[in-house]
Amino acid sequence: MVNIIKGGNTTVPVQPVRIAVCHRQQPGAPAVNAYLLLLDARGRVRGDADLVFRNQPQHPSGAAHHLGPSEGGGQRADWLEVDLRRLEPSVERVVIAGSADGGTFGAVPGLYVQLTADDAAVAEYRVEDASTETAFVLGELYRRGERWKFRAVGQGYDSGPAGMAADFGIAAAFPDGPPRNAGAGERTPIAPAVSAAPSAPDPRWPKPITVSKVRGAVVPGTAAVPASSAAAPASAPGAVVLPPVADAYLEHSGRGNDILTVEAPLPAGPVIIEVAVDGEGDFILYTVNKADREDELLFSTREPVLRGRRLVIASGKRPLRLKVMSGRAWTVRVLPVTAAQPLTDRIETRGAEVLRYDGPPADLRIRYDGGGGGKGKGHFALYTARPEPAHRFDHELHVSESGRVKTTIPLNEGPLLVLVETNGGWSAELGGRKEQPGPAPAAVPAPAHVQAPAPAPQPVRAPATDVLLERSGRGYNVLTVEAPFRCGPLIVEARAGDDGYFVMYTLDRVNEDEELLFNTTQPGFHGRALAVTPADRPLRLKIETDDEWTVRVLPVGAALPLAGPVRGAGPEVMHYTGPIADLNVRYLGEDGSGARGATGWFALWKASPDLADFDDRDLLVNETKAAEATVPLTEGPLLILVEAEGPWTAEVRGLPQYP
Repeated sequence: MVNIIKGGNTTVPVQPVRIAVCHRQQPGAPAVNAYLLLLDARGRVRGDADLVFRNQPQHPSGAAHHLGPSEGGGQRADWLEVDLRRLEPSVERVVIAGSADGGTFGAVPGLYVQLTADDAAVAEYRVEDASTETAFVLGELYRRGERWKFRAVGQGYDSGPAGMAADFGIAAAFPDGPPRNAGAGERTPIAPAVSAAPSAPDPRWPKPITVSKVRGAVVPGTAAVPASSAAAPASAPGAVVLPPVADAYLEHSGRGNDILTVEAPLPAGPVIIEVAVDGEGDFILYTVNKADREDELLFSTREPVLRGRRLVIASGKRPLRLKVMSGRAWTVRVLPVTAAQPLTDRIETRGAEVLRYDGPPADLRIRYDGGGGGKGKGHFALYTARPEPAHRFDHELHVSESGRVKTTIPLNEGPLLVLVETNGGWSAELGGRKEQPGPAPAAVPAPAHVQAPAPAPQPVRAPATDVLLERSGRGYNVLTVEAPFRCGPLIVEARAGDDGYFVMYTLDRVNEDEELLFNTTQPGFHGRALAVTPADRPLRLKIETDDEWTVRVLPVGAALPLAGPVRGAGPEVMHYTGPIADLNVRYLGEDGSGARGATGWFALWKASPDLADFDDRDLLVNETKAAEATVPLTEGPLLILVEAEGPWTAEVRGLPQYP
């Protein structure tokens, strides 16, 4: 079984998978009711039948069921089942969610979700950061070509199950009653931009609704009128003027506090909020929820000149309302996403921006000057989203750093929205991807003999001629192994700083996260993992951290020899070239004490040196506490892979000899 932390993923077998949403039984603690939501490529249900829960326990296709609760051993579980073989082709994701009955998830003790197949546990995710949420997205099953994977999500809703369901397009009644304060407490992390003329229409982007301006707002049902010929919006002396846009849903200028309402019936989905502000003093802009309370903070600044854009999600059920608090002259516009600035080649600008990208998978090189009024202490964040995001989970965070930024992030194939949140100058430049394979490198022979390592060896550093890539940096980045390549395994070695957060994925051909190599909060992390080079393209690695890092990519011949006793303190790749033998391993727990009951995660795998698919590894040991085990080894050559949180030892022992 694979233990996953928030954001991690793992492959699951394409067969019936049972899902237990579990927690400890404790007097007064809320019970958890589990749900399945079957989503299409837009991240929405196709109808209310795509919700499976206790009042609607079977999907019409027969592929998903709610099996009901069970209790025992001080635990309570609510059981679900998904037959991945029977899911319709239009189902791209299956969300696993729950609601807390009569309380919040922060009061649910020991919450976790476990997936089993053929009565064997295949994945487990424990929730450790729940608080005031009354509905929770625990995880999701999602397609990757012909495979299925499970991702730990761990995101909650204060607005209850009905608020969560509305984000996925569900209108069905829930057993838990109506939502409380629906829409409150949910924040969509999004980004702003500078004004630009819309590019040529693209059928993949939402078509703007047709409006004309009336008294600074808009009404539906008439042909679009260029801003220059429409009635001028209400304005105050000295108000800021923006370049005209033909299809603005609202344009209003003023000075001081105000409430703006887009009367046009906007469809559910994203719209751009554009602002221009000059002068001294504060400028603050919120969205307003249906209870007329401040909802999402879009802008809060004292900068003397502001030009920026942010993305908000219109509910489609009520008018979009904005609250301005400022003594300065300002202009606010609401625009369709087709008005976003096209991202082509290179852009150099300042402040928040919304860009649109329509090209193939590519790399985006980012440079940020540090902002902060020239002090280099500003913040830079970059997200991507599809043109029709339905809720905050549809925004993927790529960069979130303070101070100067120099990084590269992968872009999936368009159409995409690229959302930037910052207060300084920055540039973005597109770079292509090399897809033509070069000649295969010569195979690296295994050593003819091995020597017993020192009592506490460090991973062996490969000769410089064997290093396929070596890079150091800070913060988020994407690395590409440009050396000649062939399908097969490579060693990825990583060192991280002391901030204690380092994540690395391999990327597939469309720049989506594929295999999770490292996910750690250990300060000063150092470890090795195995990655499989695709047959038709270079190996690409995505790094997520705010700290410094060094990454090397090595041939499998640089693996640590396994002969005699070996010690380690984290993930490692070893090679074994001996005869049939036993391997004794001892895991000392995350704290290294080796005490009975010491917790932590330890997994041991074996694989062929010509491994072509990550799923072809064989799991030998999987423990969540200090443990000792002996496992059989077949004749070498073998790769032995360790995934560990804390110190461990391994020793090869020969088989008994009989006459």
